[in-house]
Parts: sequence; C-alpha cells; structure tokens
Amino acid sequence: MNREGFLETIRKQYVEDIHEAYQASLHEGGGKVDYVHLSSLLSKMMRRASMDGLRQPDFEELVYSTLPLSTGQLQLSMPTQAQIAQKKAA
Repeated sequence: MNREGFLETIRKQYVEDIHEAYQASLHEGGGKVDYVHLSSLLSKMMRRASMDGLRQPDFEELVYSTLPLSTGQLQLSMPTQAQIAQKKAA
C-alpha cells in the first residue's frame, strides 16, 4: 500500500473514532454535548493521529467536517506530558 492509501485508511478510521467520541460526549438523551469531555477525547486522538502520520491540520479538518455541531466551543490541543500524568493520577 502506498502512503496516500495508508493515510486514506487512517482518515476513515479516525472518522469512526471521532463519531464514537461525539457519542460518548452526549448527555441528557443526546440533547447536550459535553464540550470539555469531547475536546479531551479529541485532543488525545489528535496526538495518536500525529503519531500515525496524520498532520494536525488534516485531523482538525476531519473533526470539523465530521461533527454535526457548532465547533465554536471545541478546543483542540495536544495535551502536554504534565496534563497526561495529572489525568492518569486522578
């Protein structure tokens, strides 16, 4: 498989993962989105995507084109090692 085919396969997998993160962030019967939880899940996913060879802008485009919501409240960022350690300790 060439690099472009590999990246397309990864994109498809991350679209599925993004949908799962969205579903996991819905509350009150699907009427409300927990943006903090969703942002956290997507930021972790973005870190994995980067290790898989998907550039951050490409991942962000996947998120914004996949999610059926206003992304104004969504904060995507790569978590720092300190944030990861703090989350694990909690």
